[in-house]
Amino acid sequence: MIRKIQKYLITIAIVLVAACVLLAILALFIDEFFEIANNLFLQILLSFAVICVGCFFTNSALDVMDKTKILAITSVSLLCLSVVIALLLFWIFPGFNNVPEWFGKMTGIVALFSVYFTIVISTNAKFAGHYKALKIVYFALFGVVIAIILLEIFGVRIVQHITYPFIILCLVVFALMCICPILGKRVRYAIEENIIKIDKAEFDKIKERVSELEEENKKLKAELSKYEKLNKVDEDLNKLDGEIA
Repeated sequence: MIRKIQKYLITIAIVLVAACVLLAILALFIDEFFEIANNLFLQILLSFAVICVGCFFTNSALDVMDKTKILAITSVSLLCLSVVIALLLFWIFPGFNNVPEWFGKMTGIVALFSVYFTIVISTNAKFAGHYKALKIVYFALFGVVIAIILLEIFGVRIVQHITYPFIILCLVVFALMCICPILGKRVRYAIEENIIKIDKAEFDKIKERVSELEEENKKLKAELSKYEKLNKVDEDLNKLDGEIA
């Protein structure tokens, strides 16, 4: 079931990426394309982009559903909530005009927290105890980026004072974001080297044969028990005969 959902998510993400690229191409050839019909196409582009990102991170959360079910479900719920809030923002306030301050802050906070939470649980589960130092550095740096953005959301203008260090920090985090999935696959392949994979039909035959052998074992144990009892009776009779003699 999870694998089917992931296939649908990947398909949706691919279609939406193609749609976003098409809209971007149209904007290159049509003047003020995104301003047409009260920013209609801009709203569509942003909606497609947000849903696409949501599908991507949801897929990552579902990857670890079998390892951390509760955390994965929490992550998926937060991602769905952030997508819904973002869509409401795009369509209730076209062009981001007259957006209530509290609503804008809530959108940013939920989106940032859901993405960070998903990355932490998915990366931690995929590494399976490996690359501990790298995980600590990655999560710490990413957390610093999130904290700085949150400060900006709440009106603390810090980026303008640390522009270059912040850009470098973001680039490092982005690099780690690209590297960690690759290392996660290496860990998975290393684990799978010690696992024997067989066809499902063959596995079912083995299970059936094991069941048959277990039944045979039970019968043999019952027969052996009877034999041991008879042997004990013979020993007792022999002792009795010896005493009589």
